[in-house]
Amino acid sequence: MPRLPIYLHSFRKRWGLSQREMAFLLNISPSYLSKLEKIERIPTSEVLIGAEFLFGEPAAELFPALYDDVEVMVGAQARNLYDRIESRTDLNTEEKLRMLSAMIDRLKPVDPDL
Repeated sequence: MPRLPIYLHSFRKRWGLSQREMAFLLNISPSYLSKLEKIERIPTSEVLIGAEFLFGEPAAELFPALYDDVEVMVGAQARNLYDRIESRTDLNTEEKLRMLSAMIDRLKPVDPDL
């Protein structure tokens, strides 16, 4: 079963919250919440953290498409930085390369069929 790009609406309904109530809890306008649920807006960091706290679910589960997009972007940047600094020999570079390598290893494999 394919995953939805955002689960705010599903969780809001599961908890029996109206848009107005959830917007109040997240300190945003109901129209902004509506646009988030329709994937017409990108959530702010406050909304990401607030929704995570509200529903007790990681932001990656509530906003999987956004999480995946950011992971791909940061992963690509990590690979680029790794390539740029791997020939250096100073101690700080070794630490950076270990951190970048661990991050790259955590990346989800890209499905070529998607």
